[in-house]
Amino acid sequence: MTTGSRRLHDVCWLNLMTPAAAQAKEFFAALLGWTYAPMDDAPGGTLILVEGKHAGALMDLDAGVLPPGTPPAIVRRLNEEINRVLATEPMRQQFAAQNMATPPIKTVEQFAATVKSDIELWQSLGRTAKLQID
Repeated sequence: MTTGSRRLHDVCWLNLMTPAAAQAKEFFAALLGWTYAPMDDAPGGTLILVEGKHAGALMDLDAGVLPPGTPPAIVRRLNEEINRVLATEPMRQQFAAQNMATPPIKTVEQFAATVKSDIELWQSLGRTAKLQID
């Protein structure tokens, strides 16, 4: 990815989260010519490549998800630890080095609400545009 200021029409990093990763990869490959590479450090993650350059990540929402019935205390503890790491200066520097904003610190409930609203938004846009995966 480039560094510094972006110009109009410059590509920026994409984070695409989906419960249907295989279908999404196929869809965007056909539609936009995206190719993909493994993302070994993120369970369920795949790098999106545009003209051979890293342009984003496609994340499988079903990978790395805690099993149903995980005790709420464990979910909250993991959330606290993730937020603690995200708030550290070295993590902020790693995001900044990739021209990325540090993800916002969220509670378990806030994160679940964000995922739910994002899914609803993209499903609505897909229906409006009459997008279909063949």
